[in-house]
Amino acid sequence: MYNKAVNGETTGAGRRRSTSLLQKNWQVMAFDEYGRSIRINRFNRLLVILVMALLVLLLTTSLLTVLFVKERSGRLALQSSLTQAREKIISLRDENDALLARLAVLTELKADSGGTGQGIQPDQPARSEADVTESHSPSPADEVDR
Repeated sequence: MYNKAVNGETTGAGRRRSTSLLQKNWQVMAFDEYGRSIRINRFNRLLVILVMALLVLLLTTSLLTVLFVKERSGRLALQSSLTQAREKIISLRDENDALLARLAVLTELKADSGGTGQGIQPDQPARSEADVTESHSPSPADEVDR
């Protein structure tokens, strides 16, 4: 009785009906415990609103995930540079302590040799007295010893 066309359905009179899911009038029916039907009107609108809300939530979640990953990678880069800076501070402190100890030994040797500087054979070229005093300002304890 009805002829079906490729793009839609035709009625017996030859009129075309649209088969789009959004254009059809859907109704959801639920049944209670006594078998009575409960109709839910405007199902299409609720479905479209729900899909749009889910798309917005998905877009927001993906955007926040990208921002989180970007901030986390920046934080990790800062953390590694902080670790490198701390290691450099430790190595510079150790180097400073070694140089101060060497300066103390050289000063002691110079004082033991009578101030002439004989018997001192440093690894590096000898410094003038002005260089030594500029690199190490004497503490009050050093002044008492003199």
